[in-house]
Amino acid sequence: MKMQLFTEGDLAYLDDLKPEGWGDIFTPHKYYLSHSFCRTMKITSAGKPVAIGTTINHGNTAWLAHIIVHRDCRGQGLGNRIVSGLLSDLSNDKEIETVSLIATDLGYPLYLKNGFVEQTEYHFYELPEDKTFDSPLSPMIFPYNSSMENSLLQLDREVIGEDRSEYLRDKLPGAFAYLKNGLPEGFSIPDLGDGLTIAKSDEAGIELLKLIMNRGNKVVIPRENIIAGDFLRTQGYGRGKSARRMTYGSAFPWKPENLFNRIGGKLG
Repeated sequence: MKMQLFTEGDLAYLDDLKPEGWGDIFTPHKYYLSHSFCRTMKITSAGKPVAIGTTINHGNTAWLAHIIVHRDCRGQGLGNRIVSGLLSDLSNDKEIETVSLIATDLGYPLYLKNGFVEQTEYHFYELPEDKTFDSPLSPMIFPYNSSMENSLLQLDREVIGEDRSEYLRDKLPGAFAYLKNGLPEGFSIPDLGDGLTIAKSDEAGIELLKLIMNRGNKVVIPRENIIAGDFLRTQGYGRGKSARRMTYGSAFPWKPENLFNRIGGKLG
């Protein structure tokens, strides 16, 4: 069994591959196939993919996403082959200095074995089903317009430490920005993953976080964002599971205290 490119025809096998408890994996893989900065690989058996994984290239950084081994094929070294193969593929691009991922408990030992180290931990907060959150929208929050594009992409780079502009640009029309003296201090894209929310001030971050909380009951933040964690607890949110964010290669500067809600497992 060797690694090959994942193709359109392989989408039909994703339901059988999907691990228990995971959400939709069809939509992201459809996205990967249609964007050149994403590359999904597979290992097949009897003509069907039994292990898959994706690289998402941001220039000098990259992410590994959707590392999946079929439940009936675990313990055969396929996860290690996928991860090491993806890292080898990325090593051909001399610009890439750092590779990141979000580790499940199942995958954590595998990533350690391949040289990844823990960067931080994401904390999952959820509002009990018998409670609701409702807050008026701050008058300083405005829907996105095209004049904001460069400012919001720059703000994302400052906080995240990576250039995600190729991925974010076509998502920005769904954004809301917190403006102070006419300049963005933060933004949120409620329909992007968990509801990406970034702000360079606590005031902007909390007001944008309220926008996300009005629309759903789950928020995922890095452990370093103490302000957001304290606010969520005061509103009745309980902290549940955690997930490790790991990196391979050179460390890069970022500002996790300014991340008020992540995108998801494939991009942080």
